[in-house]
Order: sequence, then C-alpha cells, then structure tokens
Amino acid sequence: MKRALILAAAAAVLCSCASKNQFVIEGNVAGTNDVVYLLDKKRTPLDSATVENGAFRIKGVADTPSVAYLADARDMQGTFATMVILEPGTITVADNAENPQFKLVSGTVSNDANKAYSEAGMALTKEYRNPETSDERRSAIEKEYEALTDKALEQNLSNFFGAMLLSQQSYDIGQPYIDVVQNDAQGKELSLKSVVENPENKYVLLDFWASWCGPCMGEVPHLKKTYEEFHKKGFEIFGVSFDSKAEDWTEAVEKNGMDWIHVSALSGFDNQAAEDYAVRGIPSNFLIDSEGKIVAKDLRGDELYEKIAELLAE
Repeated sequence: MKRALILAAAAAVLCSCASKNQFVIEGNVAGTNDVVYLLDKKRTPLDSATVENGAFRIKGVADTPSVAYLADARDMQGTFATMVILEPGTITVADNAENPQFKLVSGTVSNDANKAYSEAGMALTKEYRNPETSDERRSAIEKEYEALTDKALEQNLSNFFGAMLLSQQSYDIGQPYIDVVQNDAQGKELSLKSVVENPENKYVLLDFWASWCGPCMGEVPHLKKTYEEFHKKGFEIFGVSFDSKAEDWTEAVEKNGMDWIHVSALSGFDNQAAEDYAVRGIPSNFLIDSEGKIVAKDLRGDELYEKIAELLAE
C-alpha cells in the first residue's frame, strides 16, 4: 500500500508539471492540406493534427522553450510552413492578409516578440520598395533595419526569443563556417563547402537574401560591382535565397544579372542554413576565407568592395 501511495504521489507531481508546461497550438489557415505536422529542428515529426475547414489544434508539453516548425507537409513543401516557439501557453497561428507568405504566430511572450520583430522588418521592407520612397528615406530605412535587432534584443533579454537573437550575435568573426547544402535553380544539390574548398576561391561571401526584401535588392549593385571587379582574382558569392517561390527567386537573379552561385530551399526563413547561422533578418552575409574562417560579416554598401580590395591586395 505504501509503495502504491508513493507512486500515486509521484504521478501527481508529474501531472502537475506537465500541466504547468503545457502548450496548445490553435490554428486557422485557409487552403491548407488535410493534416498539419509539428516538426522539430531536424524536421522530425513531433505531432500532427487533422484539419477541418482550415482549423487545427495540437497539444503538448514544453519543459523548456524550443524552436519548432508547423507545416501541412512533412517535407515542409506544402501550402505553408512557419516557425513556432514552443513554450507554455496558447499559441495562435493565423493567415496574414498583408503578406500571405508568412503566417501570424502569437499568444505567448516569445511568439509575440518574434511576431513584432518580423512585422517591423516587413514594414520597413515594404516602405523601402515603394517607388515613391525617396533615396534619403531609403538610407534612413537601412539604418533602422540594422538597428532593429539590437532594439529587439534589448527588449527581450528575459525570454527565449531574446536568447535566440543573442545566439545570432555570438556567431561572429573568427569562427569556422558551417556548411550549407541546398539546391540550385536546376534542382542540383550544391554545398558551400565545395565552393570554399575550391582552390580558385580565396574569399567566399555567404549572402542571405530574398527577392521580396527591399534592402536585399538595394545591395545588388554593390554585390555586382565587387563581383565583377574581383571574381577573377579569387572572390566568389554563394547566395542563399529565402524565397518561397522558385519563379520569384530565379526571375530576380536573371532580371538583375546576379551572375554568381545561387541556392535555395524555397521555404523562407524555415531552413537549416537560417538556423545554423541564426539569421533573423536579411540582408545578412558572412565573408569566409580559404581556411574556412569567418573574417567579416554584414558588409553593406561600399564596405564589401573596400574589404575585398583590402584583402586581395595583401
């Protein structure tokens, strides 16, 4: 009897903890497939739910906050895929009328912070791309975009979203690069490693961008100038697109004469490279030398040309 009472008490404690750390994901996404999947960072299914008229519900326990992905296809190539931060509370996933490519994830502290951060970045991007925006205002937007992460970090030091941003800051100059393996426009798998280890390349710029990102497209003339001047001297660009549609990606490359290496998982920010390099905003870039070490990051405007000119002159 005593043993039974002890087991019952232990079970009660476990139930109490589970209840305390329980999360619920409630979604309503138009046009989704019949089943949605909750995937971990390695894209391993954690749970799934049947969709009825766009609505679904998933319950679980988050002993510690973590990043996961919600998608209506196990390979994340369905009608939608979005990042969620698993933490106690009710997490809501809804359509985004302003930008259908992105779903609105909210309801808990970290997810609300991530939503606010993403929406602020999208608002700046939209204003930047507006033909009526002046050059002076575009310059100001670029500075605001750069300061966005610092501000978000300062405001979220006590939650998991802040920890995510902090991890991005820690991936810095002097560290070894992480390989990126994605498909090129012809569907052929291509690795960053093969480019870095190519003896013809002395420096490789790992460039994260997207066709819908105004500041990214604003960097293209600087990338082209640097590439045309120094490619034959050992400079290469490995572009990783955060586009979701192949036609948007390839059209931007062709239209803008971006004649360097390009790959994409066609899944927005929800890809392994974004996770490995803790990329929370674009444009973002890392300059890698022939030894595989990061020697500079986030080179914008004329800074890229000047840095490459300096390095290749040594």
